[in-house]
Amino acid sequence: MGKRTMEHKIREGRWLKKGTVQRKKAKFGIMMKIVAIGFIPMLILAVSEAAFSSRTIRKGMRDEAIKRLEDITVGLEEALNVSAEGDYHVEGGELYKGERSISNDLHAFQAFADFSDIDLTVCWGDTRMVTTLLDHDTGENMAGTKVSETVAKIVLQDGFEFTDIGMIINGEPYFCCYRPLKNSDGSVVGMVFAGEHSNGIEEYIDKQLVQITVLNIAIILLASVVIYYFSRTLAKAIRKEEEVLRQLAEGSLNVEVDQKLLGRRDELGGIALALQDLVQKLSTIIKHIQQSSGELMESGQSLDEMAERVNENATEISRAVEEISSGAATQSEEIETASGQIMDMGSVIESIVKDVGQLNDTSKTMKEAGDTSAEIMKGLAASTDRTNEAIQKIGAQVYATNESAQKIRAAVDIISSIASQTSLLSLNASIEAARAGEFGKGFAVVASEIQKLADESSNSAQTITDVINSLLEDSEMTVEIMKEVEEIIIDQREKLVATQSHFVEVETGINNSREGASMIEQRTHVCDESRKTVVEVISNLSALSQENAASAQQTTASMEELNDTIQLLAGAANSLRNMSDRMEEEMKFFKL
Repeated sequence: MGKRTMEHKIREGRWLKKGTVQRKKAKFGIMMKIVAIGFIPMLILAVSEAAFSSRTIRKGMRDEAIKRLEDITVGLEEALNVSAEGDYHVEGGELYKGERSISNDLHAFQAFADFSDIDLTVCWGDTRMVTTLLDHDTGENMAGTKVSETVAKIVLQDGFEFTDIGMIINGEPYFCCYRPLKNSDGSVVGMVFAGEHSNGIEEYIDKQLVQITVLNIAIILLASVVIYYFSRTLAKAIRKEEEVLRQLAEGSLNVEVDQKLLGRRDELGGIALALQDLVQKLSTIIKHIQQSSGELMESGQSLDEMAERVNENATEISRAVEEISSGAATQSEEIETASGQIMDMGSVIESIVKDVGQLNDTSKTMKEAGDTSAEIMKGLAASTDRTNEAIQKIGAQVYATNESAQKIRAAVDIISSIASQTSLLSLNASIEAARAGEFGKGFAVVASEIQKLADESSNSAQTITDVINSLLEDSEMTVEIMKEVEEIIIDQREKLVATQSHFVEVETGINNSREGASMIEQRTHVCDESRKTVVEVISNLSALSQENAASAQQTTASMEELNDTIQLLAGAANSLRNMSDRMEEEMKFFKL
């Protein structure tokens, strides 16, 4: 599962090979975008400002002109009021203020008009009595002409002031102001007029607007030059940083960031510093990964070799365990044989006891019983020899079992050492995987699995060690028991020899038959006790043989589990080596 996950990650995160990164040509570059961002809002602002300024200036100039005309009409009215006492009236076609003729002051009106280009008129009712207006066609003074009915109604009838910025007088547009002219009783008897030709005002307004427009255009051009300069500088710096990123994307880690970019004190300078730091860190990481890849490959090879050695040792241990199992089966058979012979010996001893009783009952049959006993003793001696030989075989088999157990212990020590080295190797692989960061997660999974396999191998080796130690202790106990059995058999042989000597003495003297029979009875009891002891020893040997067989079976099962573990370890080592090869191949993409 770890191998499939690692391959999936490699397929999902496959780096781009050299030549796959293509630089797309921008249709609308960053410089043009920056220029557009600065120029378009500025142009919109300039156009809006020009339109607003035109409207505001035009309205302000018109309002100012009307205000000036209103002030002039007020001033003209006040001047007329203070020029003479009395009311306004007309005599002989002339307008008077009290006794003063206002018509005679036309030259003063004309002088003001010539100086200010503002025409003045004093009306009696709706008729112009004194005016500086001239007829457009004839050039004659327009005194005696009528004002418009609309003006007359508003000023004369309603008593309100009238102003207009497009009043047509004598076929010409005027800015004008009409103000009621009142007598001392407040009655409206006429009106005063101040007007200025609108062409002059409009020309002045247009001239001011042209100046503002020219100023705006100059500001736009200057700002455009500044925006172009800075956008060109920024675009050039961005292209340099783009080139660095493109080379990084192609796997080149020996790229250098321009020193001018590093010296900038703006965001582009910060990006350049970050790029330089990125290149340095990537170079360091890739070098470490390449080193780790080599070490990982060596570790995989070493682990594979150790797995092969462990497999060979496990094969030898399995062979030794099979030999132990076979020896245990043989030992069990020989013990059963010895047990049968001991039972035969018990029957013989019982017969001897019965014969001794009969010998006590009758001395007559002593000779016959002695002969019979001699033959029986010979059989007993032969049986004792066979028993001794069987015990010696059992002893040899026990020693062989002990030696096989020692060999197994040595092999288990080798397995424990290999498991310890495997655990250390797994720890090193975990450290290297941690150092590799994101690229080493797959190795960390493999290292964890290797650690688990090493722990299982160590636990299996410990189990085998415990079983072998138990087997050795049982074997040593068996050896001690066998020594006791040999001593008993030696003692039995000596007693049998003595019994045979007594049977010889029986033949030479019947008188001593009872004494000999009594001695035989005593020795027979001893033999019977010895027989019981031997039976117990044989029973113990049978139990030990069964335990040895069970231990051999358990050891065989442990070895099978160990072989499975070794196969898993070999598979993990092979996967680790394959992943190391893939990593080394991928690392060739980067050029340091």
